[in-house]
Amino acid sequence: MKSLSLINSEGDIISAKKRDNLYYIIDQYGATLAVFNLQALKLFLQGYITLFDSRKDEWNFLKVTASMRTPEEKITEFILS
Repeated sequence: MKSLSLINSEGDIISAKKRDNLYYIIDQYGATLAVFNLQALKLFLQGYITLFDSRKDEWNFLKVTASMRTPEEKITEFILS
C-alpha cells in the first residue's frame, strides 16, 4: 500500500495510504480517520473537509501552516501512482 504524509511537523501528523483507488487517512497515532475516494480526498485537500484525529485535535489541510503541508506536486504524483 502506497503512503504519503499530508501534514507533517517533525514527523507525520496526517498521512494517506492508497489501496484500490481508496485513500485511508491515518493520524500520527495510527488511527484511521476516514476512507476517501478521490473526490473526497480532493475536498479535504481544498479545505472543505475538516478531520478530527484520535485525540480530538482538528485538522483542516488549508488551515495548517504551509510549511507543514505536502507540496501539490507530490500529492499529484501520489494520486497518479
